[in-house]
Amino acid sequence: MNDRTFVIAGHVGSGKTTLLSQILKITNALAKADKNLIDYDPIEQTKNMTINLKVLRTKYKNYEFQFIDTPGFIEFEGELISGTRVADNMLIVVDISMGLEVGIERAFEEAKKHNLPIFFAINKCKSYEKHPEEILNLLKNKFGKQVHPVQVPIGIGQNFIGVFDIVEGNYETLDENLRKHAIDEYNEFIEAVVETDDDLLEKYMEGKEITKQELHDAFRKAIDSSLFYPVLYIDALNNIGMVELLDFLGEYGISYSERFESKPHTSILIFKTYSEAHIGETYLFRVLSGKLKAGMELRNMRNDTIEKISHLYVPSGKEKKEVNELSMGEIGLILKLKDSKTGDTLSNGNERYEWVEYPEPLYVIGIKPKSKKDEEKLSESLQKIMSEDPTFTFKYEPQLKQTLLYSQGEVHVNIILEKLKQRFNVEVEKERAKVPYKETIRKQAEGLGKYIKQTGGRGQYGVVNIKIEPLQRGQGYEWIDKIFGGAIPKEYRPYVEQGVKKAMEEGAVLGYPIIDIKVTLFDGKYHEVDSSNLAFEIAGSLALKDAVSKAEPFVLEPIYNVEIYSPEEYISDVISEVNTRRGKILGIETNKIISQIPLAELYDFLPALRAKTKGRGRFKMEFSHYQEVSINLVKQ
Repeated sequence: MNDRTFVIAGHVGSGKTTLLSQILKITNALAKADKNLIDYDPIEQTKNMTINLKVLRTKYKNYEFQFIDTPGFIEFEGELISGTRVADNMLIVVDISMGLEVGIERAFEEAKKHNLPIFFAINKCKSYEKHPEEILNLLKNKFGKQVHPVQVPIGIGQNFIGVFDIVEGNYETLDENLRKHAIDEYNEFIEAVVETDDDLLEKYMEGKEITKQELHDAFRKAIDSSLFYPVLYIDALNNIGMVELLDFLGEYGISYSERFESKPHTSILIFKTYSEAHIGETYLFRVLSGKLKAGMELRNMRNDTIEKISHLYVPSGKEKKEVNELSMGEIGLILKLKDSKTGDTLSNGNERYEWVEYPEPLYVIGIKPKSKKDEEKLSESLQKIMSEDPTFTFKYEPQLKQTLLYSQGEVHVNIILEKLKQRFNVEVEKERAKVPYKETIRKQAEGLGKYIKQTGGRGQYGVVNIKIEPLQRGQGYEWIDKIFGGAIPKEYRPYVEQGVKKAMEEGAVLGYPIIDIKVTLFDGKYHEVDSSNLAFEIAGSLALKDAVSKAEPFVLEPIYNVEIYSPEEYISDVISEVNTRRGKILGIETNKIISQIPLAELYDFLPALRAKTKGRGRFKMEFSHYQEVSINLVKQ
């Protein structure tokens, strides 16, 4: 009942990791408040930002805390999504200097998906000459009347020296102005709490006394039911308000056993995988039912394989301590598993826990290994990084002769490439992602292909006559053999088609594959001695090229259906961005734009959309069709 698992969330730079380092110092889990002891990854220290979620454990009074630190940068929101899935509460850290940034909104959305109690901590109250109530009002306007302070700040900016607890504090210690303000906040607090409980509301309306215990129980229930979002004030760097924050999180945070009933069998959910070049994969998990003991065997509910849990560890940042067992609600670490990954349920029962959906990777670049050695290791190394970060993917495109990397944005790409270099000694160069253009024809034409070589001895002889015609878009390719009699023997005709297909792959305008044509073989000549499979293959290829040159060939580009989601105030800016990318607006709803945009303009659309919407814009896309494009607009 005294376990408290919080995911710490908020916008980048809000001070989440500093807050946690201060908590660990207060609880004697760290000798000093140094965020580098939490962000221990060399890349994190170089970039001065959190990129991987961490689990930190500590004891405070009679509470057992598990904190899940998550990145605030939008391109790493997959870590927030994973961490929120296994938390029981969310603490959203708000930077008083920045206000209501997108990281706060995303954190709130994730907490609501999983019905987590939400706590707000307005941070850096001493560092900036800004009244905390400005931010409080922004939170109220955005998230509703459930947002209420449970403290009043003592002092503003450099004069911020502490906080006063409006529920338990001694009002006699306050000066007149602050006392009046605190009393007003307390009265609003009482009204907000009693409105969440019918029995208390009736007593309140009748003027009857409400006991402290009744108020406490109703308040705790209101937080658990998302009817009350408490707001506290801190300055983590200067350790102001931190003890009061810990007291509040301990008293009003919800435990795992309060949210879920215990079950007889043992089940765990893997929510994070780490991959190191020389260690292999390690797995963070949470025990969701029963007890997990070292030596137990559990079944992976996804692939029906058996995993033996040889060693169990309790993680706390970089450190880990081996233990014999873990109870329901505890987070643990396993070093090696046979065939498991993030999102898997391991159980000796039948339950399989739902996993999360990550944002689709929509920012695309090409990557090219710097050396042959790097080329051989690239795919395997990227697969290992993907095991710990499922929010990106990659694939080699044979037509483009290019490896495409699909990610959440430019910063995300840079981190992936840095991991490749540091962990696996693989270096790559970035390049523009190529577009799978196609070519086709405007009208029908005939083509002649001759391949005749007779220079003594057996030669080569093949003559082919074909006709080509345009097909409707999307019909692909049609082959018709209209040879009658013995113009070309039957055994050579498949090789004519083979030559035609090869020429179609090579293209005619800019070297892109030709599509949507019908090819009819209607005549030709052969030689009883010199004709061969090769001769007719080459003749078929030459005939296709000859016909296409007369059929007014042109280039096609892929067009995608794109649904763009944006707050209403940015819709006009987004429409302007779509128009500059040769997009076509098909419809506009309150927060959605339905459009069609060429793929060539979509590879870098994600960062542009985020810039237009202050990080709040999103989109999804699916292939629609190919359409003609002017050669001067082709991006090669």
